[in-house]
Amino acid sequence: MPLADRTADADDRLSIFREVLDSLLENRQLEPTLEYICQSLSEFAGFDFSGILMPEDGWHRLSLAASHAFPPGYIARLNEVFVVPFTDETVAGSPTSRAITGKRTVVMTDALAVDAYPPSKMMAREFGYRSVTSVPLVVQDEVLGVFNGYSATRRSFTAAELNAIETVAGEAALALRIGNLVKEKEERIAALAASNAALHRHRTVLERAHEIHLRLTHAVIAGADFNAVAQTLAGLIGRSVAVADQDGAFICISDPQPPDDVRALFDNVAELLVSDSSAAQTDAVIVGEIRISSELLGYVLVESGSLESRDLDVRAVEHAATVLALETVKERAARATEERLRSDFLIDLLRGREPPGRLAERARHYGLRLDEDHRVVVIGIDNWPEFERKEHLSEPAGRERRAKVLRLIETTITERLPGTVASQAGDKLTAAVTCQPDARDKLAKAIAEARRRVARSAQGVTFSAGIGSIASSAEEYAVSHQAAEQCADLLHRLGRRGDAIAKEDLGLLGLFVDNQRPEELLVVAEGILGPLRHHDRDARDGGLLATLGTYLDTDCNVRESAERLFVHANTVKYRLKRVEEICDLNLRSHDDLLKVTMARMIYKLLGPTTAPPSPS
Repeated sequence: MPLADRTADADDRLSIFREVLDSLLENRQLEPTLEYICQSLSEFAGFDFSGILMPEDGWHRLSLAASHAFPPGYIARLNEVFVVPFTDETVAGSPTSRAITGKRTVVMTDALAVDAYPPSKMMAREFGYRSVTSVPLVVQDEVLGVFNGYSATRRSFTAAELNAIETVAGEAALALRIGNLVKEKEERIAALAASNAALHRHRTVLERAHEIHLRLTHAVIAGADFNAVAQTLAGLIGRSVAVADQDGAFICISDPQPPDDVRALFDNVAELLVSDSSAAQTDAVIVGEIRISSELLGYVLVESGSLESRDLDVRAVEHAATVLALETVKERAARATEERLRSDFLIDLLRGREPPGRLAERARHYGLRLDEDHRVVVIGIDNWPEFERKEHLSEPAGRERRAKVLRLIETTITERLPGTVASQAGDKLTAAVTCQPDARDKLAKAIAEARRRVARSAQGVTFSAGIGSIASSAEEYAVSHQAAEQCADLLHRLGRRGDAIAKEDLGLLGLFVDNQRPEELLVVAEGILGPLRHHDRDARDGGLLATLGTYLDTDCNVRESAERLFVHANTVKYRLKRVEEICDLNLRSHDDLLKVTMARMIYKLLGPTTAPPSPS
């Protein structure tokens, strides 16, 4: 049917409208619908081929959205023309641009005419068309795109024909808009459904997370330890759980034991947490840090589940880490209270502040029977100020580190000697240890193990231990404690760092340690070696006391003394002769040698200010 005969055919136009709308609603895709519009308008208006151009980036550019019967290569050439911005002057004179900007149909009757748009003239020769009709697809004054119909012959249209073409194009655009609105509505409904589903999942996650939090918190309140918390979490999420300390060592792993591949995964992640925490973050294992403020205590490791459960798993791990941190705080508070009470008890026991009956009652609380033999041990760190300076520790950090070292010593001794009651005070640890069979040997081994652990934890730190006498009743603990303090002080005065000595090992030294009137001992020492000290202070040939000390330390061996002092043996003999003259002594006499040895020992024990100078 010629176009002139179809202009009044409303059924044709309605049919196109319905088919465009049906196509859009059924296919749910834009391109097939646009191709149908191209085909329908081409058949309606008798075009040889046609295409629809749609905007991109808010009308910044145009691109071919659909076509019908296009010649080979024409799509590429058309896109080349409109690769520049739509507002560019090079395309402003094209029928397409004029139709869009003017919102009216533009007919180029003869593309080969002298005044025709140059790119159209060139493309008309190349692809064999003569006429171009550009019809904007307009709905409510909004241009959705533009339809371009091409004819191999020159074309011109009457007003009625153009009206018919524009009407069909407008109805197709209207159907396109309705279809788009329906599609947008469906997409909005789908988006709302997806949002509702996401909210439902989020609510489920929150409810489940709250349940997990309550279960874990209840476990801690009920007195659960780390292992019980890990087991509770594993039961809630149905997967293996491990808890590691800050050094990556496992504290506990949930039962049943994880498969070999999961255990290997846990081992690898725990190792990486210490060396490179960022590399330890993998999709296979969820890691939560157990922290109290800025202090890292350890990690919770959980085998990852499905992607859908990851958010819940992360929350569960965070809850577990939080309750484990709370458990640590609770344990620390309980331990601090217990340590304070134990410290108060030991102070009262060692100072005899309460009646024996009351002390025995309190002692039973700590598993201590005062009617059984015990010894008091006093342990002091020898060189803590030096260690603090070497490690550049602040005063608070130094106190905290020192407390950890003492706690390490305490833990080692209480592990090796069950029944021990210990307490920290400043830079000292005081402990009451049981006198079991082989008690001295076991105590020596416990102290040696504590030294090894301290060396690993705080390299260069040493400690000395004074061991008191045996206490068999509450009254004797004060005596044992005094003896332990004296032994520890003796080690310090003698410069024997990192050593241990017991009351019964003092021998002759015990006479001086127990003496209640040290000023009398000094008088004795001064009567023997005082003249020599005054001589060394005033005379030019000083160093006689040092020579005498070396002579005694080498068991009266002149040659060895000379080697230590880096002098000739005759020089040593001359100096010893001077000592005999000044002090009126005979160093070949056993009595005089004993006097000199005792005087030198008194100087050492009664303080560095009165001690003779060392050979160095």
